[in-house]
Amino acid sequence: MSASAQIFGRDSAIHKITNILGLGIPTYLDKKFGPAGPEPQRLGDISQQTAKEGDPRVIVYGRVRPIGGNIIHCQAPVTEFKTQKVAGGKGGGAAKKQKVEHVYRTYAIGVCEGPISAFTRIWRNNKLVYDARGNAWGTANNAVFLNKYRLFLGSMSQAPSPDLQTIWGVGNVPAYRGTAYMVALKDDLTELGGAVPSFTFEVERNPA
Repeated sequence: MSASAQIFGRDSAIHKITNILGLGIPTYLDKKFGPAGPEPQRLGDISQQTAKEGDPRVIVYGRVRPIGGNIIHCQAPVTEFKTQKVAGGKGGGAAKKQKVEHVYRTYAIGVCEGPISAFTRIWRNNKLVYDARGNAWGTANNAVFLNKYRLFLGSMSQAPSPDLQTIWGVGNVPAYRGTAYMVALKDDLTELGGAVPSFTFEVERNPA
C-alpha cells in the first residue's frame, strides 16, 4: 500500500481525487514517507572498483570498458624480508645490502557476468598491464602479467581457482561459474602499504 493510501485511506476522497487529477500528491508522499528504494546506477559507476558482498555483476555485450570489478577474495597482508641493495647516504657512499620488508597479498576481483570471449585490456592503478588485441606491446608484456595473474572467462564449467584453494582450502572456494574474474598471485603491495590496487578492465563478449 502506498504512503498516501496509508495516510488518507485507500477509499478516502482526497486519495482518489488527487490520483484522478494527477496532482502528484501521492507520488510526493511516497517519496517523502515511503520506503527507500535502491539507488539508481549512475554513469561511470561500473568503472569504480568495489568490495561489496552480493554486489551485482555487470552484463556486457560486444567490447566494453572501463569496468572496475568487485573484490571477492582478499588475503590478509603477508610480510617477508628480502635482502636488497640500498643506495648510499648523502655522502654518495657505495650501495649497501640490507633486509627490506615487503608486503604481499593474493586476491580475486570479479569483473562481469560470463562467459566472455576475452579480457582485451587491463589497467593497474591507471597503468596498462595487459593488452590482448594482438599488438607488439602485448606480445612483449603479456607473459609477464600472466605469470602473476590468472584470468577466468566465466564459463559454466570452470573449476575453482587452485591458487585460492591453496590459501582458503579445498571446498571453501566457489568456482564462480558464470562470473568472469581475475586472481592476483602474491602481489607485491609494498609501495601501496598493503592496499589492493585499483584495476579497470576491458572485456569482449561475442554474440556466439
